[in-house]
Amino acid sequence: MSRLTDQRDAAPAPPPVLVPALAARRRRRSSSLAAHGEPWVWLSGGALAVCVIMIIGLLLLIVVNGMSTFWPDPIVRIQLVDGRTVMGEVFRDEWYKPGDAAYTSLTPEQAQVARQSVKENEGQAHRRLIRTANFDLTETHFTWVSDFEIAPDGESQPQWAIIMERLAWGRFYGFPKSFEIDGKVMAEGEAATWAMFQKYHGEARSLFAQRRALEQSDIGEVNRVLEGARLRLREVQMEQSPPPAWVAGWRALNEIRTTGSPDDPQNAEAIKTAQESLAVVERDVGKPNDIFLQAVKDYEAAQSVGLEAHRQVTARIAALNKEMARYQIRLETIDGQVKLLAAADVVRAYPANQLGTGDRLGVFASRWWEFLAADPREANSEGGVFPAIFGTVAMTLIMSLLVVPFGVLAALYLREFAKGGLIVSAVRIAINNLAGVPSIVFGVFGLGFFCYGVGAFIDGGPAQVAITPWPPISWFIVMAVLAAVAVGAFFLSMTTFRPALPGQSNLRRVWLGRLAVCLWLGVTVGIVMLIVKTPLFEGFHRAKLPSPTFGTGGLMWASMTLALLTLPVVIVATEEALAAVPGSMREGSYACGASKWQTIKRIVLPRAMPGIMTGAILSMARGAGEVAPLMLVGAVKLAPELPIDSIYPFVHAERSFMHLGFHIYDLGFQSQNSEAAKPMVFTTTLLLIMIIVTLNVAAIALRARLRRKFVSGQF
Repeated sequence: MSRLTDQRDAAPAPPPVLVPALAARRRRRSSSLAAHGEPWVWLSGGALAVCVIMIIGLLLLIVVNGMSTFWPDPIVRIQLVDGRTVMGEVFRDEWYKPGDAAYTSLTPEQAQVARQSVKENEGQAHRRLIRTANFDLTETHFTWVSDFEIAPDGESQPQWAIIMERLAWGRFYGFPKSFEIDGKVMAEGEAATWAMFQKYHGEARSLFAQRRALEQSDIGEVNRVLEGARLRLREVQMEQSPPPAWVAGWRALNEIRTTGSPDDPQNAEAIKTAQESLAVVERDVGKPNDIFLQAVKDYEAAQSVGLEAHRQVTARIAALNKEMARYQIRLETIDGQVKLLAAADVVRAYPANQLGTGDRLGVFASRWWEFLAADPREANSEGGVFPAIFGTVAMTLIMSLLVVPFGVLAALYLREFAKGGLIVSAVRIAINNLAGVPSIVFGVFGLGFFCYGVGAFIDGGPAQVAITPWPPISWFIVMAVLAAVAVGAFFLSMTTFRPALPGQSNLRRVWLGRLAVCLWLGVTVGIVMLIVKTPLFEGFHRAKLPSPTFGTGGLMWASMTLALLTLPVVIVATEEALAAVPGSMREGSYACGASKWQTIKRIVLPRAMPGIMTGAILSMARGAGEVAPLMLVGAVKLAPELPIDSIYPFVHAERSFMHLGFHIYDLGFQSQNSEAAKPMVFTTTLLLIMIIVTLNVAAIALRARLRRKFVSGQF
């Protein structure tokens, strides 16, 4: 039996006579394919190579310029033929074609020699851009120096040229002359001054860190307490409507109490006069009710505690400022000007021409750490970008959490539940068209709908968006009618789900189903109208108006706007992933007795999860790099507070935030010093690419894990 089976399964061999003919036919076919297909293969391969080279070249440009930004360069001193001396770091160099104005600083003999040199170099001259810094003294950051302007043997690297990276006014280049404590000279000479500065610089920076913590933490907490007390009083005032004259008199009295000194006789006299005026108002218009008076007492108590805490913190800050002012270093510039710098205002200092390789690596690492962990300074052209990193990651994650569930549900309905027809076709066309809408259009929509519409409604209720609420009786009547319609729609829906009886036509069930759908749509529209026209809601932040809370750009509105922007990407990718699940797996599930939802939940969705993750990765990459919508709905040049912190409710979705993409735009096009900001543009771009790659790699790893889990389980 096995012999017969083997003979039947074995393929018949061709006759020996036909073997040469078959081989010749195969050779002709292979040569024909090679002749016709080889050019296209080379063309497509060449196009791929060009794309890869362009991508690699762009990445190399960003990486090289970004990584070299923080490498410490030596300081050069250049003596020019006209007697001027320039000192600074070589920023970049280039060849250019000089005009007649380039020789104005030269004597006729020197100009003739320079022209001859330029002529020998085919009309080109070499020049370098020197970063001279010291902007507070010279009012210039850079200067161009051509090679023919340099005196013979006029270039050197001074041993004691010091680079001071300051909190304000940028870098300072000079020579250390003396170090002073409490106005007394403690060290003179370059070496002794530098040694003394290194000894006390760490202590001065520690004092500065303490002051910064007091300003950001303690002062911020006191301000939050005072602002909370003020808002509670304003809420009570809006509810109780006390006499305006009494409120005005009390505010005048309270302002005198809080701004003046208790020991000042003039302030005491002003308080007495204000109290008498308030008593006259009480006699004429009467006192407010007890609820408002109790709110006033609570506010005064909270204000007293808060102001006392503010005075204590301010006194501690003043003591730290006095202590920091003790340590100062005196430097002399290359042109003889003297500058006295506070040691606490110097972020980093080093003798640029005395650094070894290890010292340069230390400065390089210190600058990178500052870039990643510190706040920006000097109009974002120096310092760090930690708030921008935090805002970018937070916005991207919140956007992903918003867009993926809704995109998957929409794709699941379109692929698994919706029947083909005009409405479904229109929805698919709309999704494809939304994928091609410019991003700035989504930004305008987000600003108008989310910020000025939904956000303003949350702040002040219907009145804030110029909507007249319904009277309470009408509102409750409409709510009762909608409740009755919703009950009818529910029973109609249940009727359509029942199986048809033998011999019963489905036409009646179809029309009942359509009627139920119309009723549900009407209920949905009615619920929206009830929310918009409600007389029972006057806003969550009415006391803050006219200053908006949610009625302006913030993290939540930016995330929702970008979620709308990337929604078509998730829907299309999820639909393709659902369509790729073999139909035989669905049929097998149905054959085992599973319902449609059980089949989707346990068979379709798990095996489509890698494709769904692909859509999430694409949406995450696009959303993280978008800038135009964020300029309208939340991203700012500098955000004083992070949108997520340790203060209740911890996630402050209404706050504006910084974004790396907007930071790049601001550096490249809004900076007061574009040349100095150019390296930061490359560095920030490199950081943004690294963050996007990190998020994508994490999602890709999760997708690969899901693919291994479910693909290996197929049979």
